[in-house]
Amino acid sequence: MAPKILPLLFLAACGHQTSSIEDSSVAPDLLSRVSVDGQGGQMGNVEIHHDADLSAVQLSAPVDSVLDVVPTVFVHLGIPDVSFDPGRMVIGNPEFTVRRIGGERLSRYFDCGMGITAIPNADNYRLRISVLAQVLGNDTGTRLTVVVEAVGSPRSESGNPVRCQSTGMLEDQIISIVEEIMLTATPR
Repeated sequence: MAPKILPLLFLAACGHQTSSIEDSSVAPDLLSRVSVDGQGGQMGNVEIHHDADLSAVQLSAPVDSVLDVVPTVFVHLGIPDVSFDPGRMVIGNPEFTVRRIGGERLSRYFDCGMGITAIPNADNYRLRISVLAQVLGNDTGTRLTVVVEAVGSPRSESGNPVRCQSTGMLEDQIISIVEEIMLTATPR
């Protein structure tokens, strides 16, 4: 009886959070496929969809001003190869690997679990990171949405990749720096 309940418990434990974003293509759905085995062999496959972690802010600045500032903030933080997609109004890098962001260890920004030596996996794993910002104009100025994702895998041993949870600090830091620059650029 327990093998039949296992997939349902697994799905319930994974949860599903919903995100709100103007253009859902900025926050792609991550898909994980898991094979569930029981005493009699393979019971089936389960697909798990994870939403991206994101933060948003409303700015009173014009879109062009925000579009000028965001790439500078990304480069300042050490996010490499920043590009711009004018069709989606998205700035960033959808996949890169670094050891630090803004001079900080990756564990400040991502939770990938802990290693057996109680060192955060984010500091030992090879992380494939995505940092994207969408800049959209509206009636009151500009909405800036920042999406951060990471998938980690062990550097020195074989192992399955794991989705790392954002701590929210990178999104907040990007938004704070953009807000600070926009505030100092606004004439009084």
